[in-house]
Order: sequence, then structure tokens, then C-alpha cells
Amino acid sequence: MFLACMLVAGFLCQTSTAQQPKGLSRKLSEKARIDSASEGAAPRKMKPKWIRKWQGKAGKGGSNAWDVFVYRDRVYATGIKMDVFWTRTAPLVLRAYTLGGDVVWEKTWKGYKGKMGTGGAGAIIIGHGDFLYVGGAVSRDNMNASLLQKWDLNGNLIWTEYWGDKTNGGHHEVNGLAIVDNFLYLSHYSGASGLITIDAHIKKFDLTKLDERRPLSESLLWDRAYGKPDSHNTTDGHIHADRTGVYIAGQYGGLKGRNVYNEGDAYLIKFDPAGKQQWMKLYTGNGHLELTSGDSDL
Repeated sequence: MFLACMLVAGFLCQTSTAQQPKGLSRKLSEKARIDSASEGAAPRKMKPKWIRKWQGKAGKGGSNAWDVFVYRDRVYATGIKMDVFWTRTAPLVLRAYTLGGDVVWEKTWKGYKGKMGTGGAGAIIIGHGDFLYVGGAVSRDNMNASLLQKWDLNGNLIWTEYWGDKTNGGHHEVNGLAIVDNFLYLSHYSGASGLITIDAHIKKFDLTKLDERRPLSESLLWDRAYGKPDSHNTTDGHIHADRTGVYIAGQYGGLKGRNVYNEGDAYLIKFDPAGKQQWMKLYTGNGHLELTSGDSDL
């Protein structure tokens, strides 16, 4: 049985395709090969097995599901739930489902009132050991700080870290997480106020020191910033890490100025475990190009 979980237009969906007899499977494979070679062939449609959604008091359009992760016979999803449409008081939401789509638990986190604002957003989630790690952003005034949290599998918040929290200090957001041995790789971007210049970052943390609640400066092994100067450079989606290093995807060199989404190249970059850049591949073209996720089964 093939099982896939995906986020489609803010909904959490599961699709399935039953295993076919070998003879029929060969015929279908040959037909698919011929169809894919035909110019203008329509993509095969998949019917969702189930769809789950959430919304806050703001109603339709006010909430988002941003990431999904299947781990230990559970489907975990994270995003935001808005009570007032397009406000910075929207809490981060974290949900656990069975593989059949039944809600096991839901947790929300509203930020630190008076210290870090009252809004949070979960952009990325991964599972490791007996815990979940969520990355995203937490609002402060009209800007965001990068957010990293650790939860247990029952939905209890263990700890929270954030940085880039100065008032009007720019936009900061965690977009990728990966764990190898006892090291946490974290990709994020950090921008000055006005979003004119945004730099991509990859950080490596000692997970043991993070769990010991050491200061971030002691847990951080290295931080590498990269990107085209005076432009919009992002990290997006899942990153992949193994003992040879870490791979990150995103956008390189967006248009300078407030209208930052009209230009830029897609990129894939690799750093070794010591933080040395190994290579960068650019995918160029006209208009806005961006890679939003990366993974490997190697």
C-alpha cells in the first residue's frame, strides 16, 4: 500500500493507491509511459481519502496549515489559527492525527504577551526520538522573530527559543530543520526592517546543550549567512542533512526594494558538517524562481 500525506490549499489530505497485480501493473506502467510522452497529457488525478481542516474565529481564509510530518503512526500538522482576520495575535497551532484522520490532540501557543507579542506560526515540523521540533516565527509589533520549540509526543511544550526580537528589527523566520546524531541543523532567513535586504542562514546546534537550556550562544556551533548582497535571499521548506553535511533550497537574489517577489533565482546549496560551503547550484530564468523543499533517501 502506498501512503502519502500532503497539504493542499491549507487542508490536510491523505491519498492512497492500492497495489495492483503484476500483469496489470506492467500494463499500467506502459500506458503511463506512453501518456507521459504525449504532448499535453493531463496529469493523473488523485482522490483524497480524507481531508481535515481547522479555522479560528476569523472563519474561512483566516487560518493556514503550513507543514505536515508522519511519525510513529501519527500525522502531525502545524500552522496558525486566526481569531481575527490578518492580525498578529494568531496563535501557532499543532495537531496530532491518527493515520485514519482522527484528531488525537490539538495545542495552541499564543506567544509571550508583553515580551514577544501574542502571535506565533509553525512553518516546519520534524520528529526525533520521543519529541517533535517546530520552527517558525513569533510576532513582535510589525516584525517577526525566529522561533524554535520542542514538544513531546503528547503535545506538552518542553522549551522555546527565539532570536531577532528587536522592535522593528526586521523579519526572521525558521523554515527548515534536520537532526543528525545529536546535532540540529536549522535554516532561516533574517531581514532588516522593510524587507529590503534578507540574508539566508544555516545554523548548527549541539542538541544536548539546547536540552540543558544553555544560552543559545553556547549551544550554537556555527552560523553561516549567504546570499546576493542587497537583495532577497530565503530558505524554504524541508532541508536534508546526513553525516556528509546539510542541503538547503530557496531563492537567491530577489529584487531589491519592497516588491521583492518579481526576480530571483532558485538555488540548492550544500555545507559540510564543519560549516564550509561545498557548492551552490543556481536555476535561472525569467521572473520569480524558488525551490521550496529538499530531501534525499541516500
